[in-house]
Amino acid sequence: MSSISYRDASITRSIIEGLIEIPLIEVLSIAERDFHLSLPQTQRSISGSILELLIKLFNTSRQMAVSPEAAAIIQRKKAQYCRYADTQQWHRFDEIMLPDATYVFHDRDGNVLTKGDVQFSWSSREDWAAFFKNENKDIQSVHLVGPAEMEQISADEIKSIWAVVYHAGTKEAEGGVHGTGGGHYHEIWKKVGDDWFMKNMKMERLYWKVISS
Repeated sequence: MSSISYRDASITRSIIEGLIEIPLIEVLSIAERDFHLSLPQTQRSISGSILELLIKLFNTSRQMAVSPEAAAIIQRKKAQYCRYADTQQWHRFDEIMLPDATYVFHDRDGNVLTKGDVQFSWSSREDWAAFFKNENKDIQSVHLVGPAEMEQISADEIKSIWAVVYHAGTKEAEGGVHGTGGGHYHEIWKKVGDDWFMKNMKMERLYWKVISS
């Protein structure tokens, strides 16, 4: 089996660090710790196949890691999404969503939600905002989301999943109609410059209860 020697540090180190952008000493340390490889200081060599596996694992790990800066931006914008919806500031969603963002809402049975002859599926931010601006004008609501599960799926895209509970009802303090729903938002966020914007969203509703008086 072929092997790669670390005696020529000037060449080997530049090759490995160029591939995985991690100091060689860290690669060797992890190889010893996680792969139980014996790598004496005097003659460190591991099989080419193991080294290739290490490189793939490091590349995968780096690709899937979401930077704290990106996570903070997306968390903040999701909080704004809830606040803008609840305060009916529909004109401000250009701060959060791409113009051609897509949206679809599914019920517990997996089918797209419908109301009358309207399917809850839109292919632009403008159409989505116009519908809810009219639909929600006579109600009060509050949306609560938990921390997101995030995964970097490409250099400029992050997938996020959020648990959500929302309350909606007519505006009178007593009586009227009240509904509580819950489920998960499944989203893709796209990097534009140094910022992140929602590219698509799928809401899967798992709970919905309406009380009227």
